Amino acid sequence: MKNLVKEKSYAASTEVLKVLLNYEEMLEDNLHDYVMELKTKLDLTQQAVENFRNEASRMSADFETFRSNPLSSFALIRHQQKDWHKWALFMKQKIGEAHIAYAQHLRSKLPTAVDLQDANRNIELLIKYYQLSPKELAEGTLLQYSQPDSALSSLDCYALGMFNYVQKEYLKSE
Repeated sequence: MKNLVKEKSYAASTEVLKVLLNYEEMLEDNLHDYVMELKTKLDLTQQAVENFRNEASRMSADFETFRSNPLSSFALIRHQQKDWHKWALFMKQKIGEAHIAYAQHLRSKLPTAVDLQDANRNIELLIKYYQLSPKELAEGTLLQYSQPDSALSSLDCYALGMFNYVQKEYLKSE
């Protein structure tokens, strides 16, 4: 008979939560590195645009001198023929493919929809056992003691409401 118990159950194990926190840190670092890569490309592009505009303004401001100097026209022609082609290639470069691949790799190690359902059921058991109101649960109040660090975010409350709605527990979903 096939083993129906999952090897890892994020909702049932506090030890496995340490692993999740490590994954969270890895994902955050990966996202930060991705942002830095985007920022580097943005900074480089903004600097180039500023340089291009300054050069174009200089040429326009003293057009007669620019027009009479064959070296100036050569510089403009070379710039438009070579530099803009390189910028087009630079703009086509995809940023963050390695970061995206890494994040997708980590997704296979993250909680599944089943894990989320298990966690929702465990919250429902807490509510029932401690006879908590939705407000107490959202505020992180257990056994008459407020634990603000345990308070639920609005997204957490929404997820619990949707779980109960799908379970056709309409009163609880409110």
